[in-house]
Amino acid sequence: FDGLPWTSSSETLVLVALVPCLLILGWRFLYLHRVVMGLGVLFLFKLILFMGAPSSGLGVKVYTNPSNYENRELTRTYASLWNEEISGLLVRPWTQKFDFPIDWFLPLGLSPINELSLIEGTLEEKFRHMKLWLTVDGAALLPEGTGLALVVSGVVDGKLVANNSQGQSLNILLVSSFEEASKRFGELPVGGDWEISGNLHYYGENWTLIPVLVEKGGNVAPAFEKGVLWQNPSVIEKSSSSLTFYRITAKVFDYGLCAFLFAWMVWCLRQLVQSKVLTLPLACFSMAGVGLIWVFEPILDRIHPDPAHLAHLGLATTAAGGGLLLWWIWKKQLSTV
Repeated sequence: FDGLPWTSSSETLVLVALVPCLLILGWRFLYLHRVVMGLGVLFLFKLILFMGAPSSGLGVKVYTNPSNYENRELTRTYASLWNEEISGLLVRPWTQKFDFPIDWFLPLGLSPINELSLIEGTLEEKFRHMKLWLTVDGAALLPEGTGLALVVSGVVDGKLVANNSQGQSLNILLVSSFEEASKRFGELPVGGDWEISGNLHYYGENWTLIPVLVEKGGNVAPAFEKGVLWQNPSVIEKSSSSLTFYRITAKVFDYGLCAFLFAWMVWCLRQLVQSKVLTLPLACFSMAGVGLIWVFEPILDRIHPDPAHLAHLGLATTAAGGGLLLWWIWKKQLSTV
């Protein structure tokens, strides 16, 4: 829960679906004295993070053709609603094309790209032949003896460069696997504070972009959630103790918010059961609707690309609601026999 934009499906599901339902069904929970005190503590933690904590990850700008790239006319995406200077935030591994900031590809996206109409074929074929130019900016605070590399696929051109305060400038290695990154440790920027910048040109069906940390002993792991990657190079000026403090504060806030939402949900369910509104069939079909989202995901991704995953939620809700209606009709017929 790192604020806007909501860059993960869990954040979006909680804030768009769960919280409104809890407000409708259990708004009285917020009047409890202990709840008010707990929210006050969470607000205090969030205020501390808002006032001083740097933003983790790397900033990404997307361009859909060489002309836009040369003129630095970035393509607006969902993330651009909150920050007009970026198209996406690299805060977790991008392991497939859907993970990239390509919601502009949708016919009703924020910035529909007219040039897609020049590509013949179905929407799936246009999606397969998509090209993307992107720039990446930020900073990396690498521990001693640890190097930084990029595991990529689909990159046909471009490079990322790391610069430090000692005047060193090194290309960040683009590799195809974790194993290759481990074998080429000697070619990586290792230890210290580095500013990162560069561009990558993507084309093809399989796209990935995963910054990884490579230790001298050969261990390779994604570089996220380790206090290494930051969106603004000004983080280099902050002390390690302050960054550690902000990381601990962020974890406390995350766990506290999860505990608050869980307690709120349990309180609502208890009230609904006591009032005989929530029955066993309704609870079962509701949980089935949540599970069906992940069942339909691989099927719908093959039929119709939907980076926003709105179709997954809509189809799962329709299937669960339809199943509950059919069960109610069947139950009613049995009761009349």
